[in-house]
Amino acid sequence: NARASGLRTVAPDPARKLLDQADFMRIHLDSPAVPGPVGHGFTPDNLSTGRTWWSADVGPVIRLLGLDTCNQVVGADGAVPQDQFGWLEAELVRCEQDKRIAVVLSHHNSETLENAAVPAVGSAQRLVHAEELIAMLASHPVCVAWVNGHTHVNTITAHRREGGGGFWEITT
Repeated sequence: NARASGLRTVAPDPARKLLDQADFMRIHLDSPAVPGPVGHGFTPDNLSTGRTWWSADVGPVIRLLGLDTCNQVVGADGAVPQDQFGWLEAELVRCEQDKRIAVVLSHHNSETLENAAVPAVGSAQRLVHAEELIAMLASHPVCVAWVNGHTHVNTITAHRREGGGGFWEITT
């Protein structure tokens, strides 16, 4: 059995498992202070509420706003659930009031933020996709960047604001 260059067999390990969202946050909260920061944006409140998005101030001027764009239903592409979208807009208003620059962070980028999958059973909230998210971010001058990934392709895209200015989408 020929293997492609760089691939190897990994031995089975019965202790290995996928992490659920609570495990993921708990492990971040157990991280050391150095190099830190402890939690990497997550707080005990995230763990108790199950809310997987967060904000963290970096120095006296910058506020990071971390989104969870992963669709928990199906598919590799993402979306922003309505409750998280409302939180993000409120946080951008808070940045304006606090005179802080906002940098938004997410896994998915504007090319991959189009997942429309909703649960087949139970309640589902509206999912926000790239065009609406970009328009909202552009409406807040404190938002200077949206840093994301998913595609493993490095790009920088200027999203211009009507009347001047805008923000950079940095995909890496």
